[in-house]
Amino acid sequence: MTTIVANPFYDSFMSLCAKSERRIRLCAPYTKSEIFTDLLSVKRNDVSIELITKINLRDYHSEASDLDVVRQALLNGGRVFNCSNLHAKVYIFDDSQCMI
Repeated sequence: MTTIVANPFYDSFMSLCAKSERRIRLCAPYTKSEIFTDLLSVKRNDVSIELITKINLRDYHSEASDLDVVRQALLNGGRVFNCSNLHAKVYIFDDSQCMI
């Protein structure tokens, strides 16, 4: 089933994070601390996080991405993977729902 998100993306994203019961997979070339902090505040403690991102010092220096997201993911028991040519933005919740 495909659903077009008509309401703000942020609200739908946070709702899916809060409803996740096992795992949240995030695939995005750029990461921002504010959104990741919000994600951590709504997700259950027993839900794991996997982050696939582009780790690039220029992106951190220009503030396109926040290195703190990588640190927070690791401190919260998450796994982080680097993909140097990443462009996709895919978010998977419990292997049953996703946002692209």
